[in-house]
Amino acid sequence: GAPAMLDVAKARPDGYTFGFPAIATFSTTPQIKKTGYTLADFRAVVQITNMWLSLAVNADSGIKTINELMAAAKANPGKYNYATHGALSTQRLFMSRLLKAFPGIELPHVSYTSGHEVSTALLGRHVTSGFGVTTNQKPYVLSGDFTMIGVSSPERLAEFPDVPTFAEQIGPEYTFASSHGLVAPKRVPEDRILTMQNLVKEALADPDVQAKFAKAGLTTDYLPADAFQTALDNMWKTIGDIMQENKFN
Repeated sequence: GAPAMLDVAKARPDGYTFGFPAIATFSTTPQIKKTGYTLADFRAVVQITNMWLSLAVNADSGIKTINELMAAAKANPGKYNYATHGALSTQRLFMSRLLKAFPGIELPHVSYTSGHEVSTALLGRHVTSGFGVTTNQKPYVLSGDFTMIGVSSPERLAEFPDVPTFAEQIGPEYTFASSHGLVAPKRVPEDRILTMQNLVKEALADPDVQAKFAKAGLTTDYLPADAFQTALDNMWKTIGDIMQENKFN
């Protein structure tokens, strides 16, 4: 992802080249290595969707909440762990902060290369919990294989009304929105930003588009450029703070 974002940063600022970055590419990688770009090399255009982080276990484990997972890990040292899709994935960073609320409990991290690999590993019982996003874990929850024991949204999701948020289980500060949308090279003129912003806003209001997002387990979460820029700034700071707290950078 980093070479692609560098191409966006260096593209002609004519309003014809945009990026749709993953959080790790946009906010994590530039803070741990030289990529040729930082957040300051882009301007927000429009937020399209939020992906919420979710932690799941095998349904037959009997575990229903993150507190129960931590209690099981404390009672059975060395038995429990959690998997994510990367050594410094957003899920790994968020879990590192969650673990601060449970001092003395060891829950080793196992790194894979995709959310689907994490789900496969959990299905195969190679790990005891898997941290992903709701859209990836939804099929396994619906099939009865997984129990989702926490989501990073500030309130329970309509799609998963029985799944408690991390905020209600541990504290209101344990929320994290994985904001996704379009960014552009820094010097793209304002009128072209507004043109694309308004086109996306119109598209996201289309019931057919909303239905396709819902089928994929996603929501349409339009934000204009200024509000999306604030969300990106907050993500950059949060991720930077977590990496410093854990000496990841």
